[in-house]
Amino acid sequence: MYFFMRDRELRSQVVDIGRGCIKFAGKRLDGVPLNACDFCAIIPGSKEIVWPEVDKAWAILENAYRQGHNYFYVTADELPLTMWRLLRGMAANQPEWFRQLPPSERPGMFGYARAEAFATVPDRIDELVNVLGLDHFFIGFDGLSDISLRVMNKQPAGGRGRRDLPMAHNLEALARVVDRGGMITAGLVVTHLGITPQIMADNHAKLTEIVDDHPKTFAALDFGPLCPIPGSQSFRYLTHPEFAEQRAAEHGLHVDREFLESGKDFYCSSDDFDMDEMIADFVRGCCPDITMALVHAYLAAMEDLANRHGIVIGGGV
Repeated sequence: MYFFMRDRELRSQVVDIGRGCIKFAGKRLDGVPLNACDFCAIIPGSKEIVWPEVDKAWAILENAYRQGHNYFYVTADELPLTMWRLLRGMAANQPEWFRQLPPSERPGMFGYARAEAFATVPDRIDELVNVLGLDHFFIGFDGLSDISLRVMNKQPAGGRGRRDLPMAHNLEALARVVDRGGMITAGLVVTHLGITPQIMADNHAKLTEIVDDHPKTFAALDFGPLCPIPGSQSFRYLTHPEFAEQRAAEHGLHVDREFLESGKDFYCSSDDFDMDEMIADFVRGCCPDITMALVHAYLAAMEDLANRHGIVIGGGV
């Protein structure tokens, strides 16, 4: 449980008011968006973004509230960019049951937000916090360096943030949440295509720095090695070694093409995978400069960092 929920009458519930991500738009290969982040395994339907009408969204929240829940984990894949039209309508059309509640008694909300939203459209964050009551955001900090974010394709989707360095948006998001007294659950991906020991060391140093500087802002650290789940771009590295080699070379990194070739038939034909074995194969073939022992060492170091500050490890709700 999150630290701020202890000794308080907060009863959480998962609430789904929308599906989709701005990076799902555009070309797809075998149904998978080519612009998706490497680790994303959410395969969209015929539409990249789906949400209900404003009244329906409020009805979903009211239903959870009437059942005794007052802390909502809003699972829409991305709020201030993808879902902004819906949220803007919700803020402008608050139902009577919500408006009649004193601000201190209104349900709290926790939602996912891409970091560039905090950097490029900060006025939206104020509306989410001050009008709708979101004070806790899941933000994918992921690699914590520009090279890692670029390799994982975790870059700005466009607009005003396209020219910015990817990591700048993470730091701007952190600063804006700190300024508003909010909280962050940080998503962190420890490995990626072609990662080296130096990149891992740099990423961990940055994580340690920002957590040590703002320990009360981080409600949870949700971390792990990249798992190439079917449907993700990283799974395609296992089935198409030439694609992995090409993508790594674009960033001055490399893969073990021979090892990837030896396993591609299995990953192309099987539909029953052991996640630990997939992670080990990904590290061996896509990250030949590191070992699983190094991965486990960094996972342990991140766990120590979280425990030192009393931060929840994982999702927390």
